[in-house]
Amino acid sequence: MLAFTGAWLYLRYTIPKYETKAILMIKDENQNTGGGVSQESIIKDLGLLGGNKNIENEIQILKSRTMMEDVVRSLGIYAVFFAEGRVLNSELYEDCPVRLDSLDLNKTAYGKTCIIREKDSRSFLFEDGKIIETYAYSVPFTTTFGTLLMTKMDSLNFPENGSIILSISNPEEVAKGYAGRVSIKTVKEFSSVLELTLIDPEKKKSRDILNKLVEVYNRAEIEDKNRLSNNTLRFIEDRLISLTGDLKGVELDIEQYKTTRFIPLDVVESATRLGDEYMDLDKELARLDIQINILQSIEDYLKNQQNRFDLIPANLEVSNAAVSSLLNQFNTLLLERDRLLKSATSENPRAVILEEQLRSLKTAILQSIRENLQNLAMNRRQVEQKNRFANSRLKTAPKMQRELLEIARQQHIKESLYLYLLQKREETALSMAITTPNSRVIDPANTDALPVEPKKQLIYAMGLLLGIGIPALLIVLLDLLNDKIQSKEDIEKETAAPIIGGIGHSKSGKQIVVSKGSRSSIAEMFRLLRTNLQFIAADSGNKTILITSASSGEGKTFVTANLGVSMALADKKTVLVGLDLRKPKLTKYITGHPETSGITNYLAGNINIEDIILPTELSSNLFYIPSGPVPPNPAELLMSKRLDALMEHLKSAFDTILIDTPPVGLVADALLLNKHIDSTLFVVRSGKPGGDSWASLMIFTGTKN
Repeated sequence: MLAFTGAWLYLRYTIPKYETKAILMIKDENQNTGGGVSQESIIKDLGLLGGNKNIENEIQILKSRTMMEDVVRSLGIYAVFFAEGRVLNSELYEDCPVRLDSLDLNKTAYGKTCIIREKDSRSFLFEDGKIIETYAYSVPFTTTFGTLLMTKMDSLNFPENGSIILSISNPEEVAKGYAGRVSIKTVKEFSSVLELTLIDPEKKKSRDILNKLVEVYNRAEIEDKNRLSNNTLRFIEDRLISLTGDLKGVELDIEQYKTTRFIPLDVVESATRLGDEYMDLDKELARLDIQINILQSIEDYLKNQQNRFDLIPANLEVSNAAVSSLLNQFNTLLLERDRLLKSATSENPRAVILEEQLRSLKTAILQSIRENLQNLAMNRRQVEQKNRFANSRLKTAPKMQRELLEIARQQHIKESLYLYLLQKREETALSMAITTPNSRVIDPANTDALPVEPKKQLIYAMGLLLGIGIPALLIVLLDLLNDKIQSKEDIEKETAAPIIGGIGHSKSGKQIVVSKGSRSSIAEMFRLLRTNLQFIAADSGNKTILITSASSGEGKTFVTANLGVSMALADKKTVLVGLDLRKPKLTKYITGHPETSGITNYLAGNINIEDIILPTELSSNLFYIPSGPVPPNPAELLMSKRLDALMEHLKSAFDTILIDTPPVGLVADALLLNKHIDSTLFVVRSGKPGGDSWASLMIFTGTKN
């Protein structure tokens, strides 16, 4: 009953938690499944790189604390509102009557709570410890927490008590907690479809977290893609600014040349016709100059980076395939390293390997550029030599025409490079405009209707197991730790001495339970004990029997008195000797009165033997010797010669002598009587003293043992 009650209380006051799932597909940029031109293929055609996604890396990025911290700050879930309950406080998320906007939150507010009480439709009470202030809704206010703004949700009301609790936590710690609780796995092996799972008490909150996590992930993907385009745009813009100035200077030179020399239009057209012969050579020189200019710009760009790694503009056409391939490899490895560092440190083995590969590629790119520049320079010298030969043929032309053509050729080179860069700038801007994330939401976050925690059937089953197991365990432990005698089997395990009888507990409260004509069960037990004693010692002349026990209170005096009565009723002249000189009880059992003069007086030499042997009213055959006053030296008295004389007298005058002694486990008195006795009865009490189910067990241990 207690276990089931505990299970019910646990289910009653445990806040249920619900499971929310979202399905996300990571797309392969190298795979075009639409049969047409995809956005990814357009980006690739424009010179921007893409590669296969590593699903495990994407899972780690989604589970990273940095990604989750963006989610926590965007949703503001580091500030949580609670409705105060009698036992537990319940979170208010979707149905919270107010909304908090942090304008400037102090870090000292992390881990603190405050109480917001309803005052009226326009204002509220803000209770921070002992400080209570009134503030207006939708108006910024400053507290020890920082500068805050509280907005009232008109469609929702405060709880019945008119107050809510605001708890503010460290966003980094909140993000760390949610990142650990979000479970991400692939739907099937080798699949790129991911299942995102979050278990939380608030359904709407868990859906918002998963949806915002996917949104932040996609935004980060787009930002990664646009980094290369942004670098390329900055490079092109810098070159365009430089070329614009050069082009304006050449055009100004042409204008001044024509103006100062009064060159008519027909002369210019004639010079142009004369120059058609070597224009092709000029175009080739322009192309070579463009390639040399591009390679030198990339070389300068790499050298300026020094020990820093940044994306190399990849939208510039490099005629050398080896250099272009190395540039693509460098950008791919750099993007992979940057993505890895979002979820790992720079000491990560994979990050270290990627950094070494980047350094090697950078060295290889610079070496390849230098070799290609040497080849281009050699080609340019050859073309320029041909161009000079062609130009020598124009020496017959007027000097003004030849000089004008030289200026026009420089203008043509600058215009070609300028138009080329303008084209690449537009292509790069187009690639940024059509950039899409590499993932697609298949199923947005959805919450199950039934809670997943706590599980009622499991809790009740555990309650049942505990309700049965704990009592069973206690019973087993009590049994293992119980060192008391409970049954005859316990005695038989420890000793080979025979058990000659068992005496049940007397509930009557009488000290003497055996009498003439008595037919009670306990009286019959004593008669059985008497019979067993006579049967075991039939041939040994068993007259003197010492009755003792291991400790006080086990019933040895009770057994001595009633066994003596049983012997006397069997026509045996019996005497009971009270030799328990430390705690005498025999006289009280026989007569109901306290001890008077007895064996201690005799052993001290004050009275004679005849004075201490007293008759009883229980039977004419039953006599007893009181213990007398408690002496200060009982052990020394038992070693007296007078005790030897007493025992000799009793053996000659009585058929049976029953001696009541102190517990043998506490004092040595019983051992001092060893020379006077024929056998020993050892009394063992079962269970705890005073219990309802105990028995005094007699063990016949043998002559003088």
